[in-house]
Amino acid sequence: MPTPNLVSLSVFGAALIVDARYASANNVLGRPLYDSAELFLLPAAIASLQRAVDRLAPQGLKLKVWDAYRPQSAQEALWERFPDPAFVTPPEVVSPHTRGCAIDLTLVQASGAELPMPTAFDHFGPEAHTDYPDLPAAVLANRAKLATAMVEAGFEPIPTEWWHFHLPNWRDLPAL
Repeated sequence: MPTPNLVSLSVFGAALIVDARYASANNVLGRPLYDSAELFLLPAAIASLQRAVDRLAPQGLKLKVWDAYRPQSAQEALWERFPDPAFVTPPEVVSPHTRGCAIDLTLVQASGAELPMPTAFDHFGPEAHTDYPDLPAAVLANRAKLATAMVEAGFEPIPTEWWHFHLPNWRDLPAL
């Protein structure tokens, strides 16, 4: 466990799917950035995530999480490869991921099958923007359903990544 302040997403059991992309080579860098596939969040973010899980479950939906707490070393590696502040927080700013209050995720059916979304995870282009309009109606509806569930649970989005949500007070939280 990276720090005693963080809670493992394993507390959700089967109610949540974890696909820790940065613990494998299946990510934009093509190499693992984490030693473990276990993901973590601050307790306040866990509580908000629980509200989102509870909101989606009656609809036969789950969340699949790709990333949560991110060590500063991983943030620096992402910035070194993609130095674009529209998609990667510069290391000197201290990302909400590095503060343990941000999560990258998507919607899946109860079976685990991903719902169609605008882009793949970590697609750094305008198609990933939360207001990109030129998409099939089903994709727009899925993007909106994810955003609504997360915002109503207490998270806020960023305009450039449909999959990213963080606690609104992230700037007030310390780097971990």
